[in-house]
Amino acid sequence: MASNSAGSATSSAAVLSVNAQIVAPSISTQPQGVTVTEGTDVILSVTVIGSAPLVYQWWVNSTLLASQTSSQLTLNNVTTNQTGNYYVQVTNAAGGAKSSIALVTVTSAPALPPSPAVLAPTVQNGELVLRFTAAIGKPHALECTDDLLTAKWIVLTNFPPAASTNLVAYDSLTNGPQRFYRVLTGP
Repeated sequence: MASNSAGSATSSAAVLSVNAQIVAPSISTQPQGVTVTEGTDVILSVTVIGSAPLVYQWWVNSTLLASQTSSQLTLNNVTTNQTGNYYVQVTNAAGGAKSSIALVTVTSAPALPPSPAVLAPTVQNGELVLRFTAAIGKPHALECTDDLLTAKWIVLTNFPPAASTNLVAYDSLTNGPQRFYRVLTGP
């Protein structure tokens, strides 16, 4: 309403709009590279400052990762084929930002040492001679049982960490029931 000596007048309602400045995205926490063994889960993430809505898109080796559109990228049960340079692009109405590259290196799972194997048993001087292969640097135990159903294993011999791939153990021959043998490798 406005008034003066000539009178007064009332206008229609007015609307005042204040447009906040839209801030372009800026990455404040970059994704970090990692080296993992295949079968591991990998999580890469970023922290971004900027006006909403923010749109995220992850890439690997310049290839778009479909449906990877959040601040966090999760790679489950990775394989060596997923080794690469990962990064994210974040955009909004004011602009965009690209993260630094996070190198993800996926190495092959270590091969399991070969299982010990009992080689051809022989008889010498009334004793059964058992030769078996061994994992170098690991302790081993030779066990036996007369009954596989109850699996009550008896330790015949413990070997310290092996310096050779071939070990020898002796067991006296008896007129008892048949015996079963196994070799266990320690940690």
